[in-house]
Amino acid sequence: MYPDGAKVGSVECFCGCRRKVPRFPLGTRAINKRGARMTQGVETIEQLLQQSGLRSPNAQTYVQRGRGLLFQVADAVHERNDPPGLEEETLEFLALTWQYFTPAAIGEAARGAGLGAEDAAAAMNRGEFDPFTEAGV
Repeated sequence: MYPDGAKVGSVECFCGCRRKVPRFPLGTRAINKRGARMTQGVETIEQLLQQSGLRSPNAQTYVQRGRGLLFQVADAVHERNDPPGLEEETLEFLALTWQYFTPAAIGEAARGAGLGAEDAAAAMNRGEFDPFTEAGV
């Protein structure tokens, strides 16, 4: 047992509700892990939109879609079920995240536009560069 009273090997829900995610039924922890990974991607892009002058319809759609999926994933973890189609939809969302919405993907888009990191950041802040135009969300 840990000092805070948590058991060794215990896992909390990704949504922050502090509910424990049991080992059974099998798959519940995998759903929870997908939720955690999705949360990280959505929050990264959400912060980028809020803290810079970036105007990107694709990034805004990505965040909205991600928030909707995260609600469904949290419900699946809380209810301990995996509705049909949710796994496929979340895996597609994660693939989209890895392809277009990571810092490495943003750097790749900047290099493709002939911009260095500082120039790309400045252009995003001015609303002149959208690294997500190819995402097709």
